[in-house]
This record gives sequence, structure tokens and C-alpha cells, in this order.
Amino acid sequence: MGTRLMESRYVSLLDRARQVVEREGIFHRLAEWNRGSASAASDVPWLRPADAPSSNWLRTVLAAAWRQYLDRLQTNPMVTKAITAAIISALSDVGASQVSGGGGVTARSVMHQFGIGLVIRGPLVHYFHTFLDRVVFGRVMDQSRAPVVIGKVLIDQFLFAPPFTALYFYVIGLLEDKSLRDVTRKVRRELLDVMKSNWLIWIPANLIGYYAIPLELRVLWGNVVGILWTAILIAKVRRAGTTPAVTDTAGRETPEERKRGRPAAANSAANGGREQNEM
Repeated sequence: MGTRLMESRYVSLLDRARQVVEREGIFHRLAEWNRGSASAASDVPWLRPADAPSSNWLRTVLAAAWRQYLDRLQTNPMVTKAITAAIISALSDVGASQVSGGGGVTARSVMHQFGIGLVIRGPLVHYFHTFLDRVVFGRVMDQSRAPVVIGKVLIDQFLFAPPFTALYFYVIGLLEDKSLRDVTRKVRRELLDVMKSNWLIWIPANLIGYYAIPLELRVLWGNVVGILWTAILIAKVRRAGTTPAVTDTAGRETPEERKRGRPAAANSAANGGREQNEM
């Protein structure tokens, strides 16, 4: 009975969302943007470079950059998403270090996150979403239907996310010169707690992503959500009574922690969520 009630509410919520986005023409604009159509940009007042006054030069530049980005998504999607994931991962590391009071940003940490986004996060999530849409649900015409969206979220969060997050732990741990045994111990100790927090953020984010975000833009969507995911995990650590200066996003001890002689907390988990899914 409870499951039916939840499903009924979910379907009702999706119907309301559908009405809003259809009324505003959001689906049409996203579809046009994904095809790199200049006409779609002209439908939106602040994306009209030709008509924009000189005082709105920034909007003109952003609109042109956005069209170029969409063009690159069509001509070279994997590389474009990998570079996007790399840049946003690096920015996320900088932001998380500042918010957590981790004693400043290190070039090494930023480069690690950039490399992970470029080589692992961007490509893996790109191929995962492509496989999900074109192979697993390839014969489904309307992929915004509630059963399809729910199926994608379940596969994403319970089959893909756990090994992906574990992989992140291993990669960042080995990059930080930790032994394989120590990293494995850390994964066994912390993965479940990280996944619980992951589900709180990513299940709602993926419901939106699989329902309303086109395939080509999902990695970008996930990258943006991943920044929020990082901030929330840092806030969670601080609310739990841990000193704000815990670790930076690479999991290293801050100077304050070393003075206290306390072990570094698992703030590296903050970037373990898919700044993806990084859709």
C-alpha cells in the first residue's frame, strides 16, 4: 500500500512538472539546443546576440559560448564531456577546500581532480548514460515515462554508483600515495555511509535528469549537482561536531588536525559522488 501511494505521488509530481515545462516550452528549447540550432537561442530573450544592446555584451559572449558548447557536444561528445567534467571537478575541489577551511588549495589536489574528471569521470559517465538510453531502454519511444525513469534511477544508483564511488576512493587514495591495503580498508569502512548520503542527493537529481535533461547534457547536469553534493557532505561533517578544518577534498589532514593528533576524516568522500552523474 505504501509503495503504491509513493508511486502515485511520484506520477502526480511528474505530471505537474510536465505541465510546467510544456507550458514554458522547455522541452522544445532543450531539444533544439541539443541539435545546435541557433533558432532555439533566439526564442530566449537573453540569448539573442544580434539584438542584445552593447551593455549586455556578457550575455552575448555567454550565448555564443553556449552555442559553441552544444555544437561540440554533437561533433565530439565524449571529449567535450570529459573536458567539462575535468574543469568542474577542479573547480569543485577549490570550492570545497575553501568551504571546509582546509588550509588552502594545493595545485596537486586540483590537478588530481582535473585528471580524474578528464580520464575517468567524464568518459565513464558519458558511456554509461549512452548505454542506458540507447541499449537498455533503446526500444522505448517515450523515455520520460515514470516506469522508465524509475528503472534508470535504480540502475544508476544501485548498480553503477557504488562501484563508481569505490573506484574514486581507490584512484584518489593511490594518487595520494596511500597503500592499496589502506585504501581497501577505507572503502570497506566508509562506502556504505557515503552511498547513503549519495542516494539522498542523487536519486532526486537523477529523477530530474532522466525525466527532463537530454542525453547530451546529462554529464554537465551531474557535474553541477556534484558541486552541491560536495558542499552538503562538508556541511554534514561539520554538523556532526567535527571541527570545520577537517581535511581538504583529497582527504589530507589539515594543519589544525595534525596539531590535535587526530586522524583525517573522510571528507574525500565529498568528491566520491559523481560530479557526473555528472550526467
